[in-house]
Amino acid sequence: MFEEKREWSEETKNLTHAFVEARREAMMKNIDGRFGLMGYLAERIVIVEHGREEPIYYASVEKLLEDGWVVD
Repeated sequence: MFEEKREWSEETKNLTHAFVEARREAMMKNIDGRFGLMGYLAERIVIVEHGREEPIYYASVEKLLEDGWVVD
């Protein structure tokens, strides 16, 4: 059976790019239903997911988007 891959709109992805380029903190949402807060540590993007103690680190906005995270 064919399973359709869900994906965020280009507008939402572009907004996320703009926030990262400006190094702005933001509430985030994931395509799988998770939520978190985005911040920065040195050159890395940091997501602190709601209900999870260990932060998630990303080296680029492309990796962040590939993992399903966008600005909420």
